[in-house]
Amino acid sequence: MPFSGKKLMAMRLAWGLSPRELAKATAIPPQRILHYERGVFTPGANVLERLALALRMDMEEFFTPPKRRRNDNAKKT
Repeated sequence: MPFSGKKLMAMRLAWGLSPRELAKATAIPPQRILHYERGVFTPGANVLERLALALRMDMEEFFTPPKRRRNDNAKKT
């Protein structure tokens, strides 16, 4: 499975971090973080390691889709 920018965004939001705050914690420019989240760029191993450390997760978790919330599966009427 490829890198999941949605998972990066979900984890960043779960920690209550803005792109700027995550950028400060990882020394990665905030615009680059947004590019990773949107799938414009794919981070290399070094960047993944810094993101994982800042978000307190395993690097492998970036390669699994974010879990759906209950109401994501609900049919819209």
